[in-house]
Amino acid sequence: MTQPHKIIALTKYSHKGASSRVRFWNLAPRLRNLGWEVEVWPLLDDKILEDFYQSGRHNRWRLFSKLFARITSMARARPPSLWWVEKELHFGMPACVDRVLAPFVSRTVFDYDDAVFLHYADSWADPFGRIAKFRHYARHAAFITVGSQFLNDQMKDWGAKRIRKIPSTVPVAKYPVRIHAARSTVLIGWIGTPVTVRSLDTLREILPTLASRIKFQLHVVGAQWQCEGVDVVCSSWSEETEAEMVASFDIGIMPLVDRAWERAKCGYKLIQYMAAGVVPLGSRVGENKIIIQEGINGFLADTPAEWLAKLELLCRDQLLRATIGARAREKALKEYDISCSANAMHEIFKEVLAKREGPAPK
Repeated sequence: MTQPHKIIALTKYSHKGASSRVRFWNLAPRLRNLGWEVEVWPLLDDKILEDFYQSGRHNRWRLFSKLFARITSMARARPPSLWWVEKELHFGMPACVDRVLAPFVSRTVFDYDDAVFLHYADSWADPFGRIAKFRHYARHAAFITVGSQFLNDQMKDWGAKRIRKIPSTVPVAKYPVRIHAARSTVLIGWIGTPVTVRSLDTLREILPTLASRIKFQLHVVGAQWQCEGVDVVCSSWSEETEAEMVASFDIGIMPLVDRAWERAKCGYKLIQYMAAGVVPLGSRVGENKIIIQEGINGFLADTPAEWLAKLELLCRDQLLRATIGARAREKALKEYDISCSANAMHEIFKEVLAKREGPAPK
């Protein structure tokens, strides 16, 4: 019996980090079932993530100590068939250091679900700077996977040839289906982190107006946020309860500012809402425009006036919510279930190894 091909996944965080969880941890068990030996090595622990959510920044000395530990572990490890990396090999390091420490980019699959390289528009000159390493990855990696069209276009501009867009996905079957019954209070929901909750500020001027017309409650999951004149309930996020929390919403919102960082995002909140049959309403920005078909499986909005009008429409029309929610769930089952992304990564790993090492799992 042949030994399974070993994949070492280098993530930034453990399960509590959204990108690490969605794009790596959740896929690992399914890839193991498909015949791969997958180990996940997080760079930063939960305590560091919690501190980051509180302060908005990382402690440099703790970060360097974690980087040193990872570099040591990589040097001591028996080389895997493939490295599978979340965004970058050595977080924050310039290209000149990154290439010396990791001369195996050609055996690495990189995954991006945000434009992390935008953080590195610093004074380092090419080809030695921090942003230069992302161009190097694009040209020389075994494969690049991305979660949005913006990221796909950027990597291709940098020379990526072996690239595929794989949406962020959820285990749809774990999401209860929202029953859109008549209720005296409509539940509008948002889920995210203390870092991303500031996006709700774009609705601060219109929510009190909506509250004067419609009885609704805003549920904020994963962060603290308040708005004068609005009934807001804030709840802690939990991996065990997030599906049930999302399924308690009637309408799920994803407001964004139209900037490069937001245009690169993968619309994961919308996908979660859709999985639960919750009506998704997002800003007409980036990947949101691809995920949502206006008036069919969700709604999009630009201006505060459009946000107000569509929120009011959905709050008043139970039948519309039920119709759109059912279509949203159907699309999630077909396009955004975790089986889709696991199968896609399985095929990519096979394709990469077939060019180098012979047969991979069938």
